[in-house]
Amino acid sequence: MTDVSGVEPSRTNRVVVLVGTDADALGTVARELEDAGDRAAVFVDDVSSPEGRAALREMIHELFSREETGALATEHVRVARQVLHLERNRDLHEADDG
Repeated sequence: MTDVSGVEPSRTNRVVVLVGTDADALGTVARELEDAGDRAAVFVDDVSSPEGRAALREMIHELFSREETGALATEHVRVARQVLHLERNRDLHEADDG
């Protein structure tokens, strides 16, 4: 686990969306980020399936349609798509290694 306690907070209204299947680890990272002054949301699910990705999109929509609109919401969706891409690549590499 990476220690983020020394990382300078972003000082913006952005929210980090942590995605994965290890709820305890994600919760720990979220607390460390929030203790450092950043905002974090946690999504615990397997996003390698269409259902998992749909649930993530729903969560993002619920979080950001109320809180932010326009360009910022679009940016959060773009970041979430990057996270999904990274998760998929990791899963493919793990499958190749297995």
